[in-house]
Amino acid sequence: MLKVNVDFKGTEVMNKNKESHGSKFILNTLTASMLLVSGQVFALEALTDADLSAVNGQDGISIQTTYNEINIDNAYWDDHAGTSNSADQVLRAQAGGIKVQKSNASTQTLGTNYRLDVGSNPTTGKTGLDFSLQSNPSLITVNSFKVCNSSSICSPTMGQLAIQTSSPLSLALTTQDGLFNANSQSSMRLGLNNANIYLGQVDARTQLNQLILKNFNFNFVGKGAMLIDPNRGLVLQTNTGSNTAAVGQTPNSTYGYVDFNRVADSASGLTAGTYVDSSGKVTNSGLNIEVMLSSNVDKSNPYALDTTNSPQNSKGLIRLGASGRMVNSYLQVRGMDGSSDKTTLGTANTASGTGSSNSILGNSGIAFRMKGEFTKDNDSMLGSDGKATTLEIGGAGLNAYGFEFGNLTGLNSATRGYFDSGNIYLNLADTKTLLMPNNATLNAIRLGSGTLTTAADYQHNIHRDTVTNPFSLILAMRGAEFQAFSRRGRFTTSANVAAANQFADNGLNNQWGLALPFYNLNANAAVYGVDAPANGAYYYT
Repeated sequence: MLKVNVDFKGTEVMNKNKESHGSKFILNTLTASMLLVSGQVFALEALTDADLSAVNGQDGISIQTTYNEINIDNAYWDDHAGTSNSADQVLRAQAGGIKVQKSNASTQTLGTNYRLDVGSNPTTGKTGLDFSLQSNPSLITVNSFKVCNSSSICSPTMGQLAIQTSSPLSLALTTQDGLFNANSQSSMRLGLNNANIYLGQVDARTQLNQLILKNFNFNFVGKGAMLIDPNRGLVLQTNTGSNTAAVGQTPNSTYGYVDFNRVADSASGLTAGTYVDSSGKVTNSGLNIEVMLSSNVDKSNPYALDTTNSPQNSKGLIRLGASGRMVNSYLQVRGMDGSSDKTTLGTANTASGTGSSNSILGNSGIAFRMKGEFTKDNDSMLGSDGKATTLEIGGAGLNAYGFEFGNLTGLNSATRGYFDSGNIYLNLADTKTLLMPNNATLNAIRLGSGTLTTAADYQHNIHRDTVTNPFSLILAMRGAEFQAFSRRGRFTTSANVAAANQFADNGLNNQWGLALPFYNLNANAAVYGVDAPANGAYYYT
């Protein structure tokens, strides 16, 4: 069972005027008589739904909220993990000192608008839902994030977290037949745009340094089905039922899609690069992951932005992006009981290496999987705008260069290329080692008097301590694949590249590309807080 708890403390947002409570209103017999004779008396009459609808012009509910600030003392997630001395120990990921306040990139008042309509189709007799929300830009800060056990013993904090948006957050969902129905097409729109996500840590010199995802976008419009499956959990998929859109199929009420639409940059005054919209506004990928670093940050104003809505003094590392239409796609999220699974991550052990028979996964956790097929030029599943899938890689931030992978096909030109994340597991852990899947082929290849690899090579240490395991957040990937060939590659520029340094040819007619496929990719990552100098840092061995 997944449990998320929040201790909430609101901040008063309304100033109350002082009132005198000594005044009294006395209704005597004469006053009452005058009130009664001055008006006409009517019998109460029942109102129909149609009468009520005529009052405000529509059915449904609309709620508008505004607030000055929100404070949350603690928000935490409890996970039942397997440890070296227990098959079921509660570990807690705890975020403390959460604050929601105005964004440094916006003058809008904090607030969220909600709208909900429920209606039926008189022809089909089915009932659908129309829900939407829009939240104004905000700055959400977290003072500390750490993992603790049930005895309130905690590992050091992993640092300070923050999310700052410069564009409104929007979500819209329209269904035709209930909320969760595998055989009925729904539509969804999600706009998480122009968000800066921060991880701040203080070094030995007490300087604050930040790892930043700048202008993070997850902006899509999709049509498909939403369902609850006993094995797959919550599933969002582009096709109804178990259908698959073959090459040559066109979109309809059975075969849907996901469009990752490019997002206009929230900053003004930028010099256009490769990507602009119809009005000449600079745009970024619909799915945009832009990694940057900022050192010696001003602690008194750590989330300040410059005139381009960029974190001050930040330096770019790498940018990854995706835009355009994807088909035959799904996203599934589920809870899991891995107490009997001793092969995915192995069994827990002590800091000194003493083993146990308890699965690291424990009897709770989160698992998800995402898969999607890319559309190519002139794909039959494209819309009237013809925007096929493109992938991007390049430098992060402004005044940077990149490369676009376009006209993506499968390794067999008659098929579509695709990406599959494989199974991804998220758990809390108390262990020294994590297991990777053994490669039976490499284990069997002779090398001298032994083999190329042994079972011990797939057991990885996540720290160097021999006394105590740090409580950690584990992310494991199993069986990821990327099978695609780009038949049109081109070089690109971000905003603010000088005109003299722009590419004269936009590359849209190029007939060359790159293939970077991988198959059955497995990976483990462990994240935990430490109080140690860099030269004594924990690491994998």
